[in-house]
Amino acid sequence: MKKILFFLILISLISVFISSCSSDEESTTSTSATMIDSTGATVNIDGTYSNTCTASGTTSSKQSIVISGTSVYYQSINYEDTTCSTEALTFKWTYKSLANNGSDTVESKTVTKISFITVSTEITPNSSTYTTYANAGSWCSKTDWVEDTTYDATGVTCTNLTGGTNKAADVDLYDIWYLSGTSLQTAPSALTTGYPTSIDSTVFSKE
Repeated sequence: MKKILFFLILISLISVFISSCSSDEESTTSTSATMIDSTGATVNIDGTYSNTCTASGTTSSKQSIVISGTSVYYQSINYEDTTCSTEALTFKWTYKSLANNGSDTVESKTVTKISFITVSTEITPNSSTYTTYANAGSWCSKTDWVEDTTYDATGVTCTNLTGGTNKAADVDLYDIWYLSGTSLQTAPSALTTGYPTSIDSTVFSKE
């Protein structure tokens, strides 16, 4: 039961990072690593933004967003303990062509309309316990998982881990980001057409 609860919570957390593709969206207007902050100023956003360690039952997790130029990746690390100390499983979503497409107002806040393109989805079991779980459960239809070895799951169906089929490479994604000082928030997920109209409650702080 604890293991089932862990994966239900895991899929919920991962959903924040998984977006839908779009072929209808208009072309981007900027490719610099900048966005419009809460004051309306255009600022550089290169850096690492992380949320706090979140415990759930006997496990915990922590997420981060790393931005460098027009590249960005999201990472979610799950831990075997409640203090984010012993790594169990790592997910990494990599994107390219990060673009600032102007500002909008969402929930009375100034947000930046963001677009990027998928590169890869990677999964790494970080402990012997979770490597055993992966092989016993045939995660992503694989039974040859190796501890600390990264598996490229781009375009692969991993329902028991990510809730469905991971996106293929070169898919256009659209999002909104809200920056207040050194705190960054995204939408709960991106949309296939248009931009999201809500801001997720998860706060990422610049390290």
